[in-house]
Amino acid sequence: CLLEAGFKPSQIGAYLLIGIPGQYVQEIIDSICFVIDCGAHPRLAKFSAIPGTKVWDEARTYFNLKGDVDPLFHNDALLPYLSPDFTAQAYLL
Repeated sequence: CLLEAGFKPSQIGAYLLIGIPGQYVQEIIDSICFVIDCGAHPRLAKFSAIPGTKVWDEARTYFNLKGDVDPLFHNDALLPYLSPDFTAQAYLL
């Protein structure tokens, strides 16, 4: 246990990947609550599709992206819409 090793609760965090296509908002909320219940601080990391992957190809098709598009310039705005109940508003909360 990190606490037994001398770490303070404020020093313990867990990264949670959010914005994964198909991910429900409630799954994210449940994960955040779980991390907090375990005594850690949730750190949210936004999903980023990697060029050459199936998810990247699906996103390019779905959003009609043309040419060389750097995914880091648009993932915050577009990928939440690939999830069933994700909205831009929920993503920003």
